[in-house]
Amino acid sequence: MKLVCTLVVWLHIRAGMSRSVANTTLKALQLIIATTLYLIEVALCSSGITIKLSGVKLPRDIRTAYQLNFREPEIIRTACCPSCFTLYSRPIPWKCTWKASPRSKVCNTLLWKKKNTSKGPKWVPQCLYTTQSFDSWLQFFLSRRIIVDSLQKSFD
Repeated sequence: MKLVCTLVVWLHIRAGMSRSVANTTLKALQLIIATTLYLIEVALCSSGITIKLSGVKLPRDIRTAYQLNFREPEIIRTACCPSCFTLYSRPIPWKCTWKASPRSKVCNTLLWKKKNTSKGPKWVPQCLYTTQSFDSWLQFFLSRRIIVDSLQKSFD
C-alpha cells in the first residue's frame, strides 16, 4: 500500500498530475490489485488450495494518501496588507496602520474581506503571507537520506 501511495503522491507533486487524475489513478490501482488478488485465489483454488487473500485498501483521495504516508510541514500564515505588505499578528486591525515616516499618511488599506462559506458569510484577512516553520523544514532537510549519509561520512 505504501509503495502505491508513494508512486501516486510523487506523480501528483513532482510530475504535475492533477488531484482528480491522481484520485482516479488510486481507484484504478485499487481495482488492479483487487483483481490480481482474486485471480491468484482462483488459480490456487483450481490447484486444490483454498485460501482467502486479504485485500489491500488504498485511500480514495490523494490528500489522504499524502497524510497517511508523509509528514505535513508546519505552515504559518500571517495577515499582511495587500498594498504595503506590512505583517500583522493577532489581533489584526481593520485597516493598515503602517506609515513610511512619522509625518507620512497612514496606508489605511482594508485588511479584511467578507467571504461566503457554507455556514454563511465570514470575515477573513484579505491577504496572507505563508511560510514554513524553520524547525519543521530543518527536520525534513536533515532527515533526507543524502544528508544523513553526508553527515555520517563527515563524522567518520
